[in-house]
Formats: sequence, structure tokens, C-alpha cells
Amino acid sequence: MKHYFLSKGKLNEGPFKYEELLTKGITADTWVWYAGSKGWERASNVEELKSIVPPSTDVSVYEKKRFTATDIALEDTEEYSIGGLMIKGFTIIAVLVIIFRLLEVL
Repeated sequence: MKHYFLSKGKLNEGPFKYEELLTKGITADTWVWYAGSKGWERASNVEELKSIVPPSTDVSVYEKKRFTATDIALEDTEEYSIGGLMIKGFTIIAVLVIIFRLLEVL
């Protein structure tokens, strides 16, 4: 049976059994350690704890998507069928640009 330790600021608490964690108010951002782990991990990253922790409120744990002009262009372009292959209009332009740049090098 696993025993978990919790880190809250500078204070480490434990060991706790899984059932005891239900009363400890852990969140997705609570740091957890158990024997066999690679080190301290957020509770949201520990597979067996994911079902008992609410979603994270720390924005840094979410993937930050940065949209580029390419992303926006891909959303707004129409699809064309060339030989049964569905291709977005932007893809055709990108391929042509690559071909012309290769020709310039030669």
C-alpha cells in the first residue's frame, strides 16, 4: 500500500494513505511524494490521484497556445480536392513557395 507525503509551502506532511488524502484538501497543484516516485510531483500528475483532485488553477500548468499567421490562415482557407486528396488552399500556396525557393537555390 502506498503512503503519500504532501508539501504545503515549507511544511511537509505525511505519510498518508490514499483514503486519508480525501480529507486533506489537496488540489491539483499540491506537491506529492511517495516511495517509488521520481521526486515531488503535482497531484494532478499522479495517475491514481487525478480522480480526487479538482482542476488546476495555476495557469502555468496549461499549455499556452500562441497563434501564428499560419494558424489563422489555415482556419480561414477553403479545402480543395486534387486527385481525391483534400488540401487546404494555404497548403497549395506553401508548397508553391517551397518549390520556388528551391528553384532559386539551384
